[in-house]
Amino acid sequence: MNFFYLPRMLYFSKPTHQRVLYKYLLNNPLSSIVEIGLGNGESALETLNFIEYCQKKKWKSRNPSDRRLRYTGIDLFEMGKKKNLTLKETYQKLRQTSAQIRLLPGTAQSVLPRYANTLLKIDLILISNEESATSLQESWRYLPRMLHPRSVLFWEQGLGESSTLKKYTFGEIQREQEEKRTAA
Repeated sequence: MNFFYLPRMLYFSKPTHQRVLYKYLLNNPLSSIVEIGLGNGESALETLNFIEYCQKKKWKSRNPSDRRLRYTGIDLFEMGKKKNLTLKETYQKLRQTSAQIRLLPGTAQSVLPRYANTLLKIDLILISNEESATSLQESWRYLPRMLHPRSVLFWEQGLGESSTLKKYTFGEIQREQEEKRTAA
């Protein structure tokens, strides 16, 4: 990686909404990420490479415990309607990084009820716009047990270049879950 890598990622990366994520990663230490909806895996690979770059430079986003970054990806892989990578291809692509990779096939609705108790103290959750809102609504109640007070969730909204990332803090996720419980 060259001298221009950091400015390119922070100010010129495409899609443009990824810049918000990279600026967050630059200033916040991480030890675990869960990504829901991987698509072709390029965004996940770029994110993991960016974190590694920051770790090597000994910046704030370095892994605080000097353990390998834990990355969990949830996706339909070859079961989906779109031509995504297979689970094996995705694993081979992400294994290029030094992160500890775990891939779980399925939707958030099918995976989170089974694995939420094993996905604990997650620092960052990334949700693709490919994941259906209904699937996420059903599984939203599992998120608070996976997170800690400094956790953040970024949810991709919209399509193409008009996409944005909506940021949720742990407190906002907890409040939303409590509101749903009291309304029921």
